[in-house]
Amino acid sequence: MDQIKQPFSIIPFYDAEKIKYLFSLTKKVTFENTYYGYIIDLFFIVLGLSAVQQIIKRKWDRESNILLAYIFVSVFFYLFVYYQIKIPLDTFTGYITNGYKRGIFNIIPLLALYISNTVWVRALFDRLYFPLKKSSHTN
Repeated sequence: MDQIKQPFSIIPFYDAEKIKYLFSLTKKVTFENTYYGYIIDLFFIVLGLSAVQQIIKRKWDRESNILLAYIFVSVFFYLFVYYQIKIPLDTFTGYITNGYKRGIFNIIPLLALYISNTVWVRALFDRLYFPLKKSSHTN
């Protein structure tokens, strides 16, 4: 009885061409607005603005940065799983366009949580929930 050979390799390997191909495919799928809407674009805009604000004010937003690290580590290991699949690059496209596309839907709530946890959104909700507190400082 013949065993079916699994395409996933347990032993890490390095293939620069595969990394380049993987990033080009994932970039195309990730930033396709028909799959995820504008949430990923909004996430990177908020990420850039938040980074600029933290650098200028030199005040680090600990909660958002921990969540950001969690998001990027999750995406890194998710991509690492696809990188470890040892198949020809011409058949690799199907794994990314079908499997990766579905898996990124699990990251979308984390992106929305990061966006809603920024300093600007917290300040907006502070004004909505505590409007008298802001005006009492002016008297």
